Amino acid sequence: MMVENALLILLALMLGGAVSLLAIPREKKRHEVARDGDVGLDQYADLVKLVMNGEMREALKRLRNYVEKETSAEKRRLLKQVETELRKYV
Repeated sequence: MMVENALLILLALMLGGAVSLLAIPREKKRHEVARDGDVGLDQYADLVKLVMNGEMREALKRLRNYVEKETSAEKRRLLKQVETELRKYV
């Protein structure tokens, strides 16, 4: 009798645990959306490469595109400051 009750209690606890795990909402994974194949540091590496090769006009053109596509206000402000500095050498 005691073993049967323990088994039923254990079974009820396992079932309750399984139901509670299924009831917990899961986080959705967010995937980075690539913008023209360049994301984050790749953009800056591309700009540095162009500047080091002396292609200032091309670097400025790409920088303007990055500013247009940027959604974060802080990053946009930073990119505009870089654009201002780059214009001095064009």
